[in-house]
Amino acid sequence: MLAEERKLKIIELLAKKNTISVSEIGKILNATSVTIRKDLSELETEGKLQRIHGGAIAIEKVAEIYKDRDLEIRSPEEKKAIAKYAYEFIENNDTILLDSSTTVRELAKLISTGAKQALTVFTNSIYNAMILSENENCNLVMIGGTIQSSLRFATGHFSEDFVSRVRVDKCFLGTNGIDKEFGFSVPNIEDASLKRRMVASSRQLYILADSSKFNKVYLMTFAKFSGALTALITDSKISNQVIQQYNPICNLLLAPLTK
Repeated sequence: MLAEERKLKIIELLAKKNTISVSEIGKILNATSVTIRKDLSELETEGKLQRIHGGAIAIEKVAEIYKDRDLEIRSPEEKKAIAKYAYEFIENNDTILLDSSTTVRELAKLISTGAKQALTVFTNSIYNAMILSENENCNLVMIGGTIQSSLRFATGHFSEDFVSRVRVDKCFLGTNGIDKEFGFSVPNIEDASLKRRMVASSRQLYILADSSKFNKVYLMTFAKFSGALTALITDSKISNQVIQQYNPICNLLLAPLTK
């Protein structure tokens, strides 16, 4: 198979799967890992994909908003590991903010079943509210506003006004993209605006993001590395190259993946 034909097949595979490994491509195209890595490098230079450790992911449009069910199935084990790591930073009597990201949802599940006492939790996520509503150790406050039907969370003027009137100990937010210069970004303008209010209302800020989110930029930023970021928690699949990029500018914490 010629190089151009191989690269076209790789793009077709990414269109179907969004993420694919070097070994998967090699088996499908009957090519060596050295050849596939060279193809991926050339395709990345051409702006047709984003290389990650061990494979590649499709380049997403900066304003493309995915439905919640599509996001939930991405990197599930990584999200659980990150949430488990983040849970250790929550203390009894904390007041916290949880956004609507699927990684933070895993944290909400741990809070619901965990032993932390006397927590006050603010969230704009319908899913988080449902998860936490029966926990007697949690004083749950649902942030109201305009509901995003495909994503099941509240945003808008009412949400922002409410969040601007409270102060919390810790805030846990997800993100779609992480970039050294642009900061943390999402494809939804209203979501970004509310996240900025959440950041401003928090004493400590924790960003929870799996390793596929690094070196990506979306439509609107909500926080910068120069701001009040307490820690950026990701999974241990992150490459050494990315660690070297981000270690100097933030408290980068790696959540171990259990087998």
